[in-house]
Order: sequence, then C-alpha cells, then structure tokens
Amino acid sequence: MKPSSTNEIHPGKYFARPAAEPCVVFAGKSLASSAISNAEGPLLFLGDANTLAALWRVGAGARPGDRVVDLGAPLRLDDALLSSARERVGRAEGFHLVAVGGGTINDLAKLLAAEGRRSFSLVGTCASMNGWVSANASIVRAGNKVSVPAVAPERVLLDDDLLAGAPAALAAAGIADALCGPFACRDWRLAELADGTGHDAAIAAAVARSLEPLTECLERGDEPDALRPALIDALLAGGVAMSEAHSSAPASGAEHLVAHAIDLLEIARGATPTLHGHAVAIGTLLVAALWEVVDEHLAAMRPSGAVTPVRPHPAASERAAALAAWLPTLAREAPRVVLAKEAREQARRPLDALCTEAMALAPLPSVDRVRAWLRAAGAPTRAAAIHVDAAFLRSALLLARDMRDRTTVFDFAHDLGVLPTRLDEVVTRSGLVDR
Repeated sequence: MKPSSTNEIHPGKYFARPAAEPCVVFAGKSLASSAISNAEGPLLFLGDANTLAALWRVGAGARPGDRVVDLGAPLRLDDALLSSARERVGRAEGFHLVAVGGGTINDLAKLLAAEGRRSFSLVGTCASMNGWVSANASIVRAGNKVSVPAVAPERVLLDDDLLAGAPAALAAAGIADALCGPFACRDWRLAELADGTGHDAAIAAAVARSLEPLTECLERGDEPDALRPALIDALLAGGVAMSEAHSSAPASGAEHLVAHAIDLLEIARGATPTLHGHAVAIGTLLVAALWEVVDEHLAAMRPSGAVTPVRPHPAASERAAALAAWLPTLAREAPRVVLAKEAREQARRPLDALCTEAMALAPLPSVDRVRAWLRAAGAPTRAAAIHVDAAFLRSALLLARDMRDRTTVFDFAHDLGVLPTRLDEVVTRSGLVDR
C-alpha cells in the first residue's frame, strides 16, 4: 500500500553514515486516501474509535471487501489487548494489515506482525511518539512496562491533513518524547562507561542533530503547521536510532522509567492512561534537574579528586519490597529485577574511574531550557497536570532505578550519595511542584 504521489522522505537524513532505514516513509497531503484507493488486494484496518474516525474524516474510507477492526478507546497495550486483537484479526489471509493510529496501535500491529510473520503498513494519525519506524514495541507484561522485539511497518504514511487534525495535546506529547533524547543518550553513554554495555557516538550525535530544528522552532514560537516538519523529522530520527542501536537506549533512559511508573500507578488505580509523551515530559524535567545536581557534585570533586564512597545499598529483599509497595503491579517481578540490578552493581566499574569519565561528558540542556521548550510545546511542566505529586517524584528518584536492569543517572546518583542526600533539592529544581 503506497500513495500514488512520489513524496518519500528519509528518516535517516541526520545520520552522518548511511542508516539502515527500517521502512519506507511517505509524507504529504492526501496520502491516506490515495494509498487506500490504489491499494492492490483487500485491506484490514486496525484502529480505535478515535483513529478510525479521523481516517474516515479525511476521505480515506474502507472499500468493499476491506475489513475494519475497531478496538474501542482508550487503550493500554498489554497481553489482554494483544490476545483480543489476535482473535479479532485472525489469520486474515490475503489481507494487508493497516494500523491506523499512534503509539499503542502501531506497537500492537508490530507484535501481531511479528507473531504472524507478516508485513503491515502504518497510517499515522498523530505525531505523538518516536516509535513509528522502530522494530520494538512497548507493552505492559507481568505487571511491568517493557520494550520487546517486534517488526517495523513496511510503509509509514504521514498524511498532512490527518496530523494537522489531531488534538494539540498529541503533538505536545510527541515533542516531549523527542526532547528527552539528550538525556536518554547521556544515560546510554553512562551505562557503557559503568557496565561496558555498548554505545554508539554517531547514533547519539544524529539524535542531537535531529533536535536542533525542533528546538529552534520552539524558541521562535512557530505555529503548529510550521513546527510539524521538524517534529516529524525528530520523531523519525529517534526511531531510526533505536533500530540502528538494536535497543531503545538512544530514546529511553531514566525519564522513561518515570513515565512507566506513572503508567503502572494508573493501572493499579484503574485510571485512564496518561499520554505517554506527557508522562515523559514530567520524567525529563525530573531527570534534567538530577543531572544538573550530579554534574555540580562532580565539578565540586574536581579540584581534590576526592570521590564520595559508594553508599551502602539496602538488601535486595528490602529494595524489592519498597518497589512493590510503590508500584503494586511489580510485586511479582520486583525480586527478579532487583537481583539482576544487584549483580550489575557488584560488577560495575570503580566509582573513581567512572567519575573521571563522567566529568568529560558533553553538557546537557539546562532544566530551565527544557522547561521553556515544553511550555512552548504545550506539554505538562507541573506534576499536578498528570495527577502526580511531590511524594511520587521523591519515590521515583529513590526507587525507579530498580524497575529495569539498566544503569541510568538514578544509579549513578545513588552511588555518589547525591541521592537521597539532595533529594528535595532535585525535586525543587525540577519546578514540577511548589517549593
């Protein structure tokens, strides 16, 4: 399924070396109706009530012989939704699967395509996340939010009319998901220094380059139509970065642990899901504040070279119990994850050597600058906007490190003694709550 016009764009454009673009991307006007009307063979549309309605509004209706699977709304991707969609889609032999939507629908289609060894196309209805072209999917599994291998779409259609008609909150979510890139890449490099897990400076540099036009638009106060091309480029580059790295690390660091914690708390409370990018905005401001405090701590150490001894970590059982008490859905998984983290900590590079390397890391955007970008985008900059409070932020700083077996600034700050010693300072500096 492809549009009749030749408006292919290249998501790998910001990469200095040729990037293995995982799919063909088209962007422009009237793409959806052109692609659907000219498609060979029957199509099976997979979407929710909102995304399918948006597609029909731009004149891209299902044809005789096509099938439509409407999953309702709102959706959270977990094994129950995957199972339900699997049953409703079935084998669908002879049909080409067309995902209609944003992150959740796209990730669902990626998993269905991986299971059925089939290809699919994506019609993006909003610019709300950076996973359009990545070959991984986020799903709530065993009470935790995890990223799993999947299948990237064969083609991505980004119809100007569809994207322009999406609620402004979705574009704000996409901007926030893109702006976390420098902090995710800093965590990626930190993990390489601490654990030798691998890092690619060229990929990180591409992520940084892709954000420059977007932040310039935000600083100028560009209108949504003028800003959208820069946002699309940044989101596509983030997806290519994940595919090139064979990991979500270039686009998901400590800030995403905060976002995942918000999602898991909402599951425990039976609450409607917060937009992923809005949760990432809160996480990015908290992490930006933490990195500022950590960098100041390192700078203060520089004249003497003195290194604060590693603070004793609580016993694994105590850490797991604290994590489960904070995020009840993790009660079963917490002991396994914490034991894996404990093994990683025991093998971690000596702190004095790690500090020396960390002092040479490239500077990050200040928390004040990130806040200004998010405010210009219309993304949340206050915790209360997504129904969390100062107590949640403190818990995230102390406990989110144990949600996943990956080293982030949360681990480094604990090793340095910045956490919990300067906990309240970090929360205050984030600007997410009143002093």
